[in-house]
Amino acid sequence: GGDRFGSAPTDVAGDDRQTGRDRLRRHLWVLRQNDRLRKALKQVIDGRGCSDEDDFQRLVAAGLIKGPTRHSATVRCELYAQYMGPRL
Repeated sequence: GGDRFGSAPTDVAGDDRQTGRDRLRRHLWVLRQNDRLRKALKQVIDGRGCSDEDDFQRLVAAGLIKGPTRHSATVRCELYAQYMGPRL
């Protein structure tokens, strides 16, 4: 007996947190391998937009930044800035 869904919310939340951490680590690993993109993201985190159009497009495609132009680019999620900023 028992409710087969009883522990599902906790399990799903745990899985979501792990997936989120894995995604952050994967993005950080890629950025550490690419100095140019690492610097571009740091520039955006620091509120200075993105100085290069190719870097802007790649970071937008990766889902790390957003904005209509490279000059007005911002981090897509504050969590990205909080996690990656000090590690870049």
